Amino acid sequence: MMRQELEGQVKKLTERLTQGKELGALDVSVPGDPKFGDYATNAAMVAAKAVGMPPRELAAKSPDPRVREFLHRRSFAQEV
Repeated sequence: MMRQELEGQVKKLTERLTQGKELGALDVSVPGDPKFGDYATNAAMVAAKAVGMPPRELAAKSPDPRVREFLHRRSFAQEV
């Protein structure tokens, strides 16, 4: 049930970010290596392609504060 709920939330957010543009196939899966987390998704790449902008730039415009916070933490970690 958790995976289906997550898939629904990812699809909903992706549709908001792309303002209803046609999307490719969204995928939420369990990574083969546990070091990559519990779930992985291609949503950033699918959404970025739909709107024609880089994934990080699109994520910065996300209405979900968790996405922007994650983006900030990842940027900080890459600088260190």
